[in-house]
Amino acid sequence: MPKVTIQSVLLGVAVTVLTIYLALETLGNSPIESNTDTDTEVTATIPKTYIEHPILGKSKQEISNLYPGNCFAELYLENPSFGGKLVNSCKQKTIEQIKAVTGIKIDTSELTSVEVVKHLKNTYGVGNPWRL
Repeated sequence: MPKVTIQSVLLGVAVTVLTIYLALETLGNSPIESNTDTDTEVTATIPKTYIEHPILGKSKQEISNLYPGNCFAELYLENPSFGGKLVNSCKQKTIEQIKAVTGIKIDTSELTSVEVVKHLKNTYGVGNPWRL
């Protein structure tokens, strides 16, 4: 069995302390916690509408949580039910649902804005029978 000397123990402790120090030093300089100019630049490159609009930038699952019942289809796809008579009530229900889920109130024009329709087409595919 190898003989353990005080020098080998001290060397092991020194290596361990140095490793911990370097790890903490590295984590302390992480960009997540720093208040450098790069944080501001990243935020500045995100369009303001994506930060404030509850539909833009969302995934299919997140979008589906914002539309009650069949309102997504009534608002955006071809051939709405009953000749489009449900569209107005779906707009109001969707606005209420978005407010309940996200806390953000939008108006009816924002549901069919160019940016929203473009995002929905990018998310769901342009091959769907879009009305807008």
